[in-house]
Amino acid sequence: MSLILEKSFDTPFIKLEDGLIYMEGCLMPENTILFFKPVEEWINKYLNSPAKHTKIDLDLSYLNSCSTKRICDLLKQFNH
Repeated sequence: MSLILEKSFDTPFIKLEDGLIYMEGCLMPENTILFFKPVEEWINKYLNSPAKHTKIDLDLSYLNSCSTKRICDLLKQFNH
């Protein structure tokens, strides 16, 4: 199970696969709820049966405040 979202002017390249969460680029989508929906769905499914180790690699050159909140909320799910 994997998800790849291509980079755009205001969104990063995202690669989600078993054991890896990778984001690279600028993160300032106009609608964070809509943009993060497939990412949240993937993470929810992944956390039902996660890999033994998960690497989270965020190489983000810029995040707006709404995106920062969404990223924090997503990362918190890994502590449960």
